[in-house]
Amino acid sequence: MEQQYNRKRKNRIYLYLSDDEYEHLLTNVQKSGLTINEYCRQLIKNGKVTAAPPTEFRKLIWELKRIGTNLDQVLFKLNTIGEYYDEELNSCSEEIHGAVNMLYQTFRNPGGK
Repeated sequence: MEQQYNRKRKNRIYLYLSDDEYEHLLTNVQKSGLTINEYCRQLIKNGKVTAAPPTEFRKLIWELKRIGTNLDQVLFKLNTIGEYYDEELNSCSEEIHGAVNMLYQTFRNPGGK
C-alpha cells in the first residue's frame, strides 16, 4: 500500500543532463546560494535566478545601521539642544565615507573577492 503524503507540490519531473550541463547547473546553483530544487523552481517561475549577495553584504548592512544610529543621535542633539560636537559629526562623516568605500569595493568585485 502506497503511503500518501500531504504535499503542497505533488508533481515530479525527471530530467537527464550531460556532465557539462550538470556541472553548469551546479555552478549556477552555488552562485545563487539556493538548493537545486529552489533554483529550478525560481528558474521555471521567473525565467531567471539572481546570484546571492557577496559574503560581506550582512556586514555592510550592519555597519550602515550602526552609522545611521550614530548619525541620528548627533542630529537629535543638534535639533533638541541646538549644539553639536565637531568630533561626533566628523566621526560620522568618516564612517559614512568608509561605508561608501566598502560598498564600492564589494560591488565592484562581485562575490567579495
